[in-house]
Amino acid sequence: MKDMTSRKRHLAAGENVVFHTRAHWKEIVVPALVLVIVAAGAIWLLTQTSALWLQWTIAIIAIIVVAITSVIPILNWLANTSTLTTHRLISRWGLVRRIQNDVALDRVDSINIQRGFLDRFLGAGRLLVHATGTDGDLVLEGVPRIKERHMQMQELLMNRKTGANPQPK
Repeated sequence: MKDMTSRKRHLAAGENVVFHTRAHWKEIVVPALVLVIVAAGAIWLLTQTSALWLQWTIAIIAIIVVAITSVIPILNWLANTSTLTTHRLISRWGLVRRIQNDVALDRVDSINIQRGFLDRFLGAGRLLVHATGTDGDLVLEGVPRIKERHMQMQELLMNRKTGANPQPK
């Protein structure tokens, strides 16, 4: 409930959220596996040694490896979000330095999808949004339910061009 309230606080009058998402779960599979493997390996090594200095060394190395290879990527995944509203596409990312990129739907020229084999199998993909007056494409990586998201954006763009009242689904 808090997440939806904080999102609505950043909306203009008459603006509604069509979808709010973060990258597909496939983005955190490898960091989660590394977390499990390193933790299991460290626990096994800790039970196999009796030297206190070696136990501390193993624990510190395991903590550093888990922080770099698992915790930071998972926190990045949690911090990076994409929101489509009836008026704009909002992309937020960054842990320490928070960056927000808003693209008004009126400025969007084209929306393209890129999908690899695994992406097609999982229903994910990369969404490339080209807008007039921007330096380059806004690239949303690992978008889940990519076909549905692409269709929602296309419908909003068509509604805006024909003057129909866009409604969130």
